[in-house]
Amino acid sequence: MKQTLDLILVGHVVADIIGRPVALDRPIGHGKLYLSDAIELHTGGNVCNVGIAAAKLGLRVGALGRVGDDDWGATAARRLRAAGVDLGGLITDKRGQTSATIVCVDPSGERSFFHTGGCGNQLTAADIVARLPYIRRARAVCLGYHGLMPKLEPAWGAALRAIKRAGPRIITALDCVAGAKNFGQIAKAMPWLDIFVPSLDEARSISGVDSPEKIIARFRGAGAPGIVGVKLGAEGCLLSDAAEPQKLVHAPPILVKKVVDATGAGDSWLAGFITARLRGFSLHCAGRFANAVGACCVQAIGASTGIRSFQETLKFARRNCGVC
Repeated sequence: MKQTLDLILVGHVVADIIGRPVALDRPIGHGKLYLSDAIELHTGGNVCNVGIAAAKLGLRVGALGRVGDDDWGATAARRLRAAGVDLGGLITDKRGQTSATIVCVDPSGERSFFHTGGCGNQLTAADIVARLPYIRRARAVCLGYHGLMPKLEPAWGAALRAIKRAGPRIITALDCVAGAKNFGQIAKAMPWLDIFVPSLDEARSISGVDSPEKIIARFRGAGAPGIVGVKLGAEGCLLSDAAEPQKLVHAPPILVKKVVDATGAGDSWLAGFITARLRGFSLHCAGRFANAVGACCVQAIGASTGIRSFQETLKFARRNCGVC
């Protein structure tokens, strides 16, 4: 089958209501009114965050997930379509609302979330298998989120195995959320994953170990055949390729003058990393390019507002860290 898409995102399609600034270091209390600088509607979830970022970076992107027959779902679909994302895998589910999140952003850009999974939680491995002809159109597939998909998480391994058997050359990736656990489910998925790079907090929660080096060793010990690593925030990222499993590659960060909103930074990083790998970047150069995409993300409100084109991002990265 002709590969007419570069990347398909499978998982959560979310409406994000973002308010800032919100003090996160004290209780909200009862019956109080707080004035905010801004309350805005954006899209969220891995399908929108990674998908729109990847589309802005020049990839041909598709979406596979469940949305409700409601205003949130219609808004998310409209914004995905406007970004150039193909909606051939999007399922309208009349049984529940579209996934939605209230995002509270403090003055430093850090966030807390109030989330309802809605019908996004109902995505199953059977949904993925039924759409394998659509998935075979892509060069890469990214699933998520581990930690928010109760019906899909026990079947990560089965879903990824089905994708690999349908298209052995398809690059597979998995995305996570903070607080995700159950290493056993991740371990079943590892043999079928080409890219797995959670944040340090996510990786510690999943693996049960603390240091990035030990985390990577645990992922590798579960049978990961591809790239594993840890996003280190202001410290950049640490990566490992199965071709040289004993060699750890550190990609330094790009520091920005002001973090406006960290929403979607990890997803933007993943979009940048997949984009770079599909373009043939080395592991180190892909890590540095991904760090640049994450740095662009945090300088604007919303998960993908700050993402630039591939060429603009490459220039930004070369100015700030000499990326390849």
